[in-house]
Amino acid sequence: MKQLGILYPKNLFSLAFAILSVAVIAYLNFALIRFHFLGEFNQNVASIEISYIQMARFWKEFGFGGWQPLWYLGYPWHVFYTPLLPFLEVLLNTLFNFSFAHAYRLLTGAGYVLAPVSLYFFVWQLAKSKTGAFVAALMYSLAPSVISVIFKEVGADVISNFIEPRRFTILVRWGEGPHTLALVFLPLFGFFLVRFLQKSKFVDLVAASFFLGLAALTNAIVIWVAILLLAAFFLSETAQESAQYIKVIKRVLAVVILGFGLVAFWYNLPFMQTFFKEGGGAINNWVSLFPWVLIPLGLVGFLIVYAVNKLTGSFKGVGFSIFWFFSLFAIVFIYYASGEDRIEYVPQALRLNTEVDMALSVLAGVVISNLFLWFWDKKGMITIVTRTLALLVVVLPSLVLLVWGSKLLAELPEHTRPLTQSKIGDISEYKVATKLAELTEGTGERVLAPGNYGFWLNYFKDVPQLRGALYQSSTHSWPEHIYYQVTNGTDSNISLAWLKIANIGKLVYTTIGSAETYKDYKVPAEKLKAIGTEILTENGDIYFDIPLKNDSLAKVVDFDTSKGIAKPYNAIDEKPIFEYLDWIEKKSDKKLRLTKISNSRYKIEGELREGEAVLFQQTYDPGWKVKPLRQDSGQALRRDSGQASGWKVVKDPLDFALLVPKKSGRFEIELAYRKPWSVWLGYLVTAGALAWVGYTTYRTYKPNRSNTNERHLG
Repeated sequence: MKQLGILYPKNLFSLAFAILSVAVIAYLNFALIRFHFLGEFNQNVASIEISYIQMARFWKEFGFGGWQPLWYLGYPWHVFYTPLLPFLEVLLNTLFNFSFAHAYRLLTGAGYVLAPVSLYFFVWQLAKSKTGAFVAALMYSLAPSVISVIFKEVGADVISNFIEPRRFTILVRWGEGPHTLALVFLPLFGFFLVRFLQKSKFVDLVAASFFLGLAALTNAIVIWVAILLLAAFFLSETAQESAQYIKVIKRVLAVVILGFGLVAFWYNLPFMQTFFKEGGGAINNWVSLFPWVLIPLGLVGFLIVYAVNKLTGSFKGVGFSIFWFFSLFAIVFIYYASGEDRIEYVPQALRLNTEVDMALSVLAGVVISNLFLWFWDKKGMITIVTRTLALLVVVLPSLVLLVWGSKLLAELPEHTRPLTQSKIGDISEYKVATKLAELTEGTGERVLAPGNYGFWLNYFKDVPQLRGALYQSSTHSWPEHIYYQVTNGTDSNISLAWLKIANIGKLVYTTIGSAETYKDYKVPAEKLKAIGTEILTENGDIYFDIPLKNDSLAKVVDFDTSKGIAKPYNAIDEKPIFEYLDWIEKKSDKKLRLTKISNSRYKIEGELREGEAVLFQQTYDPGWKVKPLRQDSGQALRRDSGQASGWKVVKDPLDFALLVPKKSGRFEIELAYRKPWSVWLGYLVTAGALAWVGYTTYRTYKPNRSNTNERHLG
């Protein structure tokens, strides 16, 4: 009882301090962005948040899965983006009737507030001190980015008069909502990973894998940071005995394998091929270092790891924190220090600034934790002095951060105020979307809407366009190249050919007087006047009509001719480009009847002669399947007649779907998109992972339940 009497007040004080710390951290972050929880949309309409808002709209209105025909010449839904944020937006919209824009602001605002709270628990678990954890969370909440201090170009990217926290800039100015939300799950992954590496408990394995999965399902950028976090733990254990070293390897692999299993339903092969295709440059940069740079660099790295582990081995979490911070810092530093070359060793290195800040905050918190505990545990005559020093180690940096934070609190919140709903109808993006919908009504034309107009277009109107709001989702090879040729290329004939190939019938040119933010056109309007007809000029925007011989997305073509057309080497490879254009226009007088049943189902009717096929100008995908509906005689076929083998779907020289019949004559077919086997394989892997977790949970806790039942029955 005496022992309990001593421990109870101590634990109560510890709990109260933890609750107070979390409350202070949460309140400070809420105060910084409190107006972000109100209204709809960002004051800065050039923010990319609109892309994540309209994804939720697509999800609910188009239905989960299937085909997305509006962006990038069409692509399958399962590669569109990491799904957690738009899914939660749909959930809030369904349950509480929140608009998608308001749901986005609530969710990303919550992510902003909770990320430092998650960091607090991570540092507490890592360094076993709540005081250092509090300083780390406070630092991450208020301190300017270390990259912003070093590089002026980053420091100038602010919306206030201060070098504000980078997290604030990327959310409020640039709209990186998924990135902001994912930062909540990364420290929680670290929290449970530390526990699992220390105690190897099944519940910690599942929790670490679960939060790793949530981070991956929210924003793929965080995956690279998580990999470096795992590597830092691995390196920090190299000073341990070999048996412990092997255990760490096994435990890390267990987390990675289970984590992947839990997200394989989304991280299927097509998604990874599409989403990580930009990672090729980073891989090439690593390959270029081998062997004459990478080998000596590896030796130097080994010596540094050995020295750090020897010097910091007795201090909790210091080795890990050093490795995690400097690996992240080096990647981002090299990116900016390399000037115009922008050398990357992970994809999109510039977006890791806020992760560098997180790692630095962890390092600071761990060092302060160790100093605090070292001073606090000193015994003898100087106890009062050492405990005073321990408190100063925590209080002084906290006061500095809070004084700086008071300046931020006086200015930053105003920048988070929403764009009021009444202004939406007044913005140029809405007016341009409405005009393009009006100009293309009743046609099969796509449009080219530059810059921010393209980002907003499909939130307002279902007008198919060349680009969209998320380039990673494109499975077609040419949209970005076509866009560049039109907006930057000097050859008007090449640009016209590409516009016709993409079935683009309307185009918006932005002059210096346009309200569009980015002004992507680097060519004069005369170039467009030479290839299209000017329809009207409105508020600095010029609308052009492109002369399409047949604006339907379904065209009659010669199948045999397509075999002789080479794939262009690049976007100015004239011979195959013009040969392809001649091929699709040669029989433009022959019309087919195309009826859209849904985004994933189309009915095509017409007549084909021997050797002819149907070009369907959506991106080819193995999920496209043809089902005949009517024979030459006009007799209707049963939908389950199994005669789909009468047609085959192949990829044409420019990545569109080519429907080739087994015989000529009149036809009526249904073209439908179905998920390929690789997507179903991902579902199967996740089902297997969940089954394993369920079975292992049952086995782990079955004895306890059995004993309870026996006692109850007894």
